[in-house]
Amino acid sequence: MAFWVYMLVMTLLIPLILEGAGFLLEKYPPKSINWAYGYRTRRSCKNKETWAFAQVYCGRLWQRMGWPLFLCTLVIMLFLRGQGEAVTGTVGAALVGVQIGFMLLSIVFTERALKKNFDANGEPTSR
Repeated sequence: MAFWVYMLVMTLLIPLILEGAGFLLEKYPPKSINWAYGYRTRRSCKNKETWAFAQVYCGRLWQRMGWPLFLCTLVIMLFLRGQGEAVTGTVGAALVGVQIGFMLLSIVFTERALKKNFDANGEPTSR
């Protein structure tokens, strides 16, 4: 039972971090381009406008991903209650892999939005 509780907590960390970090990025984005905090890619760091757009966009995306991932993970882990450590560990690792996949997918969506809204120099495109 202790291993199941441990895995439950560990598998819920990524969705909770997505939700919390998404809230911070959307509501309190970093004001200046930096290399310590925020959504940082070559395209998002072109200028202040691309930077601000990327922070809010990625923050909203992470918030939209956080709760569904949390609920799906919770339901799956509840079904694993009472299973052996091997099953719980394997499914838990797979859940974390899927969660990381969603985090990486957010980069693709944010970069597409940046490309759609800004040209290669970081200037806004005509909408």
